[in-house]
Amino acid sequence: AGGIVAGLLGARAYAMGYSTIMALPIFQDTMLAMALGIATAILAAAAVTYVLGFEEETPVQKTVNTEPAKDSKDIKAPVKGEMIDITTVNDETFAQKILGEGVAFIPEDGTVCAPCDGIVEMLAETGHAFAVTRDDELNMLVHIGIDTVAMNGEGFTALVKQGAHVKAGDPVIRADLAKIREKGYDTTVMLIVTEGEQAFRSYGHVACGEKIQA
Repeated sequence: AGGIVAGLLGARAYAMGYSTIMALPIFQDTMLAMALGIATAILAAAAVTYVLGFEEETPVQKTVNTEPAKDSKDIKAPVKGEMIDITTVNDETFAQKILGEGVAFIPEDGTVCAPCDGIVEMLAETGHAFAVTRDDELNMLVHIGIDTVAMNGEGFTALVKQGAHVKAGDPVIRADLAKIREKGYDTTVMLIVTEGEQAFRSYGHVACGEKIQA
């Protein structure tokens, strides 16, 4: 209907242009004829819709799960190996829990992972320690080896950057356990929860990323 009206009124394009109302100037002195054709198209479409009607689809309501994942607050083992009582390690600061409650691990390999979901708030330049903060502000420190800060980064490779978002079990540091032992250092890995009380499950063998809370 719009095309018929525009054609009968002599609408004519004098240049190439897009099919939008902003292109009306290309019709030059027949611009009014084209505008009437457009108006006819709009009114005809409205009239047909009014007469015939249409069925509006009811939008599907999607259920959004706003609850956090059940394991998002769990504390996980940062390494594969034997989980042991932290009071037995050869460092008084950790053994006396001066920095907080925690556990220790005798690692079987050098992949050291995030103990929880959160942000890597601290990553030591030497690579021997890092801290992850959960979204509830609970902070966890992972210290690789005893007195290994003296290695000045030798044998430690950071796999993420400070400030990175990580999931529990994501690799954060690659430690060369053989080199640490070669330099005469203890490879025991400590996991410290720097605030609040935490209960851990019974000691024994764990896999990296395995839940260790009681």
